[in-house]
Amino acid sequence: MKDPDQWQELTGRLLPICSSLTRRLAAGFQTNAALRITHGLLQNGVDTYRAIRLLYAEPLPIQAQVMVRVLFEIRMDYEMYLRSMDEDPREAVRRVIDAMMLEKVKQQRQSDFRGLELVDGAPTRGELEALEQELIERYGTVEAKAMRRHGFSGISIESRARKLGLSNLYNVVYRNFSRNVHGIDYTEHLRRQGLRATSKVQGYEDVRDHMGMSTAVTCLWDMASLVNDYFGYGLDKELGDVRKACTSFSHWVPLGEGR
Repeated sequence: MKDPDQWQELTGRLLPICSSLTRRLAAGFQTNAALRITHGLLQNGVDTYRAIRLLYAEPLPIQAQVMVRVLFEIRMDYEMYLRSMDEDPREAVRRVIDAMMLEKVKQQRQSDFRGLELVDGAPTRGELEALEQELIERYGTVEAKAMRRHGFSGISIESRARKLGLSNLYNVVYRNFSRNVHGIDYTEHLRRQGLRATSKVQGYEDVRDHMGMSTAVTCLWDMASLVNDYFGYGLDKELGDVRKACTSFSHWVPLGEGR
């Protein structure tokens, strides 16, 4: 990747802003479940973003692509959650928690509930199945199945991207970077053996990495802007300065979407 030090400096500009946002959210979440989830989702995005920066600095770009894919999904869920908060904060919180529990029971069932006995105080199989049944009765079989598969939004990643106007990012970034999640595409590793060491391929890898970094910054910037606007934290200038720095950077890849 060209000019990695400049990329590190640029991407680092968002972190102090996000630290300020997470501190403000944390100040009120002890008595507010909605703020607690808002904080948790944002912190998940920040931690994933930090992991991406570390992986690109190593450099481990192939592994970084996996985390960019994860961050894009977190970014979409964040906006979906804040939209649901607008409609009904109590229901938004309940759906997030209930969807997580449905997923936990699904995971346990796939392993035939093995391993529960290794954790002191862990729920029993019967307790987990009773909880699952309670949630199915609350939401209905169809909706519970959708939440179990897709999370609290109940819709697929592709549908979430379409709903939020992020289909371009989904098709260009998410789909392409998904190939590395399962570890079955060895193109870059084979190229490093000298099988296709051409300038054209190297140029492609630079663009790919610049796209990955641009996507990571865009996703976290969107999340920070969403929470800043939602709660009126007044960090518009700081966020605007980061946006200007990014769009004027010579290796920035215009993504054509976002806030």
